[in-house]
Amino acid sequence: MNDEEMTFEIEERNYEYCDSCQQLGETGPSGMKTHRSIPLDTVWVKTTVDDERFFLTLCGDCLAVAQNQGVTVIKNGEPWVRDDISIMRKELRA
Repeated sequence: MNDEEMTFEIEERNYEYCDSCQQLGETGPSGMKTHRSIPLDTVWVKTTVDDERFFLTLCGDCLAVAQNQGVTVIKNGEPWVRDDISIMRKELRA
């Protein structure tokens, strides 16, 4: 992931499509594609890359993939432990 430091801070539940795996068109950054008819558990995520901040809507699967790839994922000031958001793919569950 280059030399950039990336952090995801889980904020609150969201009822939108996942910005990574449920977008129309090509497969997103997570490498997964999830059909929009599958209701995913999504959350607002404050994303910090170096000094830049922005918000994304992500599902539990995409958060788990990011965490596996070395992204720091935090909820309520603590490292995220994957026990409070639904994760569809069993190989990604804690």
